[in-house]
Amino acid sequence: MTVANGTTTGLKVIFTRPAEGATLGGTIWVDIWVEGASGTSNTFVLTVDGTVVARQTTSGVHVTMAWNSLNFPNGLRTMKATVTDATGKTGSASRTVNVKN
Repeated sequence: MTVANGTTTGLKVIFTRPAEGATLGGTIWVDIWVEGASGTSNTFVLTVDGTVVARQTTSGVHVTMAWNSLNFPNGLRTMKATVTDATGKTGSASRTVNVKN
């Protein structure tokens, strides 16, 4: 007997703000979108250099999160957005920005 369950594909996560390589400081507003999500809730987690700076659960496919860059030293920082939908599918995207406070 062969059982062939459908494969689970990951989610597509997209940053639309700030731009890749942007130089910024203070409170930074981050726009994150997800495509391919299923179910009634999506959990968005934003990390900077591995530290969680924001988390939000919503039924939508877009969030705007605030990150206070004053808690990080100046220089290049890697933001990573990870999204998990209600069915357990996940996806992530990374973006590098230059912090200058």
